[in-house]
Amino acid sequence: MQTRIEQKRWSRMVRVSRQCCLVALIVVDVAISGQAAIVTYTDPSLFAGSLQDSYANNFSALSGGATGLTLSFSGGSPTTFSYQLTDPVGTDLDGFYVQNTPPTGITGKAVQTYSTPRTLTIDSFSANVTAIGGYFFFTDAAGALKSDVSPITVSVNGTAYSFTPSNPSDATKYFFGFTTDAGSITSLAFSSPDSSHYSTVGDLTVGSLAAVPEAGGWVAGGFLGVFVVGRSGFIFLRRCRQATWQQ
Repeated sequence: MQTRIEQKRWSRMVRVSRQCCLVALIVVDVAISGQAAIVTYTDPSLFAGSLQDSYANNFSALSGGATGLTLSFSGGSPTTFSYQLTDPVGTDLDGFYVQNTPPTGITGKAVQTYSTPRTLTIDSFSANVTAIGGYFFFTDAAGALKSDVSPITVSVNGTAYSFTPSNPSDATKYFFGFTTDAGSITSLAFSSPDSSHYSTVGDLTVGSLAAVPEAGGWVAGGFLGVFVVGRSGFIFLRRCRQATWQQ
């Protein structure tokens, strides 16, 4: 017969083992739910703080006025990043238009589609680009900010993301950034809603995300933790039970 003290010990051991297994399962659940995805930013400082290396482009090296269908860029130190702005449905008369005097708050110059409605597309990224951020807004034919569209929608890697500027009349409130910790950024598309809005981008930054623990490693470690903790717990319970009955 088990004494009352032995029964309390047994109950305590069962409770502790269950708690250990539960903690291990929670670790795995968090690791799995935290697997790689696109993370969005509307604060340029937070976006910049998430990067290890980057290439910032305010387009000041471009000549103002009409351009071709493709604009290619490459830069950054010590890491070099590259990408292109393209007009995938353009003709010889289309392409982009470089604003020498962008809306207030945008440094350098801004690039808008030459015609509208059009989709401003950024692609042909180098494989090391895991982050992209910039100011995405609409302008009129003269390059003035148009604040009557909200929310602003930008598609990255084929998925649409939307945000609402806190002050639609301020171009500096149109920052939108994206990072991924698996794979890379392969495409960005910013489409005009109608013939009076020109898709425009300014102060564009691409780069690589600062190193973080790999999700796969956490998942593998989590499962290993479940096996070790769970197995040890059951062995511990079995031995304690045998010892109790032998007394």
